[in-house]
Amino acid sequence: MSIANLLARRFGQLALLIIGALLLAACSPSAQNPSTSAPTSQFGPLDEYLFQIRGSRPDATQAARQARESADHRAREEMISACMAEQGFLYIPWLEGAVTVTVVSADDGLRRGSRDFAEQLGFGISTNTWGRIAGEPSSVANMAGNPNDELRAAMSPSEGSAWDLALHGRSNLDEWWEPDWEGCSGAAWQAFSQPKQFAALQQEISTFQTSIDNRLIPDFTELDIEWASCMANQGFTSVQSPSLLERTLFYENMELQGNIVINDEFGTRWEASGQVADIQQQLAFTDREIAMAIADYDCRRAVSYEQRHNEIDFALQQAFVAQHRDELDAWVEYINSIRAGY
Repeated sequence: MSIANLLARRFGQLALLIIGALLLAACSPSAQNPSTSAPTSQFGPLDEYLFQIRGSRPDATQAARQARESADHRAREEMISACMAEQGFLYIPWLEGAVTVTVVSADDGLRRGSRDFAEQLGFGISTNTWGRIAGEPSSVANMAGNPNDELRAAMSPSEGSAWDLALHGRSNLDEWWEPDWEGCSGAAWQAFSQPKQFAALQQEISTFQTSIDNRLIPDFTELDIEWASCMANQGFTSVQSPSLLERTLFYENMELQGNIVINDEFGTRWEASGQVADIQQQLAFTDREIAMAIADYDCRRAVSYEQRHNEIDFALQQAFVAQHRDELDAWVEYINSIRAGY
């Protein structure tokens, strides 16, 4: 098996999760439909810290996104090479393996959060959104041309096993849901995505964001009740909040596509059930998704949802930042020092 395929198997899911997280940040309520009145910013104070850590903003240009992705990829590859050298192995930095980022222009795509988007794509769950969303990135990994493939192929079985162990940290590469940070590749990814010294802070951030997304904070209750009442008047009952509505539709669509949603100690994941819904069921779901997205758009405007949500969200973010500012500053300083070193 080529080194490209090994890396794809070992870190493909992890990379998708990281990219997915960036996309979710770009699509979160605080990033959509910025109000013309207070708060004036599209993003809260915690958002701004996370953009510094990630090295890119949802409103960044395609050139800026690509430059950051290429620079971070180069840094990871140089870190892997240095780590392998410390253990007595040669690893050639695979600089051409960086993800290619493309961003649809405002003229060529629909703006997420607009009524046109809702009318044509619903929430973008069951509809074909590829290349149709203005300002949002698409990422394609280049898995060809790894210079280490030839290097690895020339090794004896014992040499190759030792090289693989140093690079990946374990021989069983199928256990992608349980990242092994001990290998040089894992250590390089961890340095950027999950640095050990900030693990507690990352858990605090995850818990904080989940509490907002899942409406575990009572500050949103009145706003969500007003929105839900409006949705009921549109014929859509039993909906609690916009984010929970989209999550429910997403899980339902996954099941229609032949997947079973599983929640266990590894988080939320899917397994194939082999029972894909027929085309009529899928079309009916899309029609319902679009109808609900239109109602959602109208109800958001009717209750000034974005403005009021952001006022609450940003205040909560400010309180979180005030409590964790020193840790957040340290994380920004840490990631900037890594980037500056390469």
